[in-house]
Amino acid sequence: MRFGINNPAWLQAASAVGGEKFFYFMSREDGNQISFEDTYLGEKSDQMEYSFDGVEWEQLNSDDSFGLDNGDKIYIRCASGNIVYDDEAECNLVSFDDHFDVGGDLFTLVYSEPNYKEHADFNSLFMGQDLLLSAKNLKVQTNLSNKLNSLFAGCSNLLEAPKLPATTLTEYCYTNLFSGCTSLITAPELPAMSLAPECYSSMFEGCTSLTNVPELPAMSLFDRCYSRTFSGCTSLITAPELPAMSLAPECYSSMFEGCTSLITAPELPAMLLTTDCYSFMFYGCTSLTNVPELPATSAQANCYSGMFSNCTSLMASPIINLQAFNATGCVTRMFFGCSSLSHVTSLTGFPNSSNSNSWLSGVSATGEFVTYSRYIDEWTRDANGIPTGWTIVEP
Repeated sequence: MRFGINNPAWLQAASAVGGEKFFYFMSREDGNQISFEDTYLGEKSDQMEYSFDGVEWEQLNSDDSFGLDNGDKIYIRCASGNIVYDDEAECNLVSFDDHFDVGGDLFTLVYSEPNYKEHADFNSLFMGQDLLLSAKNLKVQTNLSNKLNSLFAGCSNLLEAPKLPATTLTEYCYTNLFSGCTSLITAPELPAMSLAPECYSSMFEGCTSLTNVPELPAMSLFDRCYSRTFSGCTSLITAPELPAMSLAPECYSSMFEGCTSLITAPELPAMLLTTDCYSFMFYGCTSLTNVPELPATSAQANCYSGMFSNCTSLMASPIINLQAFNATGCVTRMFFGCSSLSHVTSLTGFPNSSNSNSWLSGVSATGEFVTYSRYIDEWTRDANGIPTGWTIVEP
């Protein structure tokens, strides 16, 4: 499999991981051929080196090829200074005949000495490497002004992820990091308390074997920070707790979309909503049966739009405490296609069918709608209000 890397991605990369100071490839099979091809280093072509012991180094040249047996490692480093690249440069660097691991310090691909204060961009570094099995011994820098988005995207046989110790994140830093890693079962810990826009967006999207996910301790969120984080994780049964009290636009949008094994939704304690904050959060979660109360009382545009659409096992809604449906699309399609839904509790006194379009379209033909009798005349009797055929019940 060819290892294709765009300019900032491979060569913009020492402190030790398990005693390993330098970045390395390790073969997981005997007779594994590693080939370095079409290396584009420009005027810095004499600055990349390889070693088999981390002590004696040779210049790495284009078209170099080496045979490795199971457990053999080849170390790669920047020989001196740091390498600077033209943004248009590309480097299709390495191909393997069989399975391999990566480990050591990623930064030795960029700097000859540890320099974690400098910026480096590892975007898409291992993208599509379906022969990569483990990155558990890869050291990832804690300064996330450095980008790791799409680092392992499409690595369909990746079984072990590296630790991600950063506590302060930056925009896009983990976007798509493990998307499409269909063999990954356990996600790494995510201790960050200081997030940034889109920092975790689509991070595990399409990880169809993922069953173990970490705590998400951050209390203040940013735009789209968790958007699609676990979308398409079809083996995920239990969601992480979501303790954040300060939301942001689209912060949880489509976070668990298509998680068809998810049974219980986490508590959502925030009292103040934002635009699209929960939009399509659980869309298509066809096993979902347990949902929490929604305590917020003031609607925002599209705040609950499509939130539980096509959750075909859901029989009862959460308690909806919005005082009025007075924000654009606030509950539009909220329960659209929830074919088992037969019990809805909404304590709103001022529904507005233009902001609740199709919110109960496709639900059970009969059911109970819990609301105060003094508000009954405010509701339309259709899929935009209270479905025809449903009984109205006092709370």
